[in-house]
Amino acid sequence: MIFYMADPMDLLQDIKTPEKRTINLPSGGLLNLEILDNQQARVAAIVSTDPMDYMNEDLQPGSILNINYVPK
Repeated sequence: MIFYMADPMDLLQDIKTPEKRTINLPSGGLLNLEILDNQQARVAAIVSTDPMDYMNEDLQPGSILNINYVPK
């Protein structure tokens, strides 16, 4: 009997990781984003010592943000 199995290395090569960016918050914290396309990004994490950054509903992990990026 012959068993055919997928090679794990072939499966790992097809995985694409999203582009990541870090944005500085006005409070001095950082906002880690995963870029979805040219105009949207998903919040991956907040790194801040200011508790108000965590209370902002727009910056919660998993939220989708619109990006207005104009290249110079």
